[in-house]
Amino acid sequence: MKGYAGHNDAMPHDEYVAWQQGCLRAMMRVLREDGAIFYDHKWRVQGGLLQDRADIVQGFPVRQIIIWQRSGGLNFNPGYFLPTL
Repeated sequence: MKGYAGHNDAMPHDEYVAWQQGCLRAMMRVLREDGAIFYDHKWRVQGGLLQDRADIVQGFPVRQIIIWQRSGGLNFNPGYFLPTL
């Protein structure tokens, strides 16, 4: 996959979703009744489509979405704009 040269972690999207849901289920299993999980995951563009991660958290009790306002980050795909200042 473009942008992942030298990395072996580019699993297919459906496998990735299943893996992440498994991680969330494991966290829910050990979470206290009054506890909370903060799942921090960036949106990404793949195949020209925005993936907002709703497919991962579907079926979990999402109570709030936190949007980080920051002025930059890493962009591994030169085909998409990302501010760096």
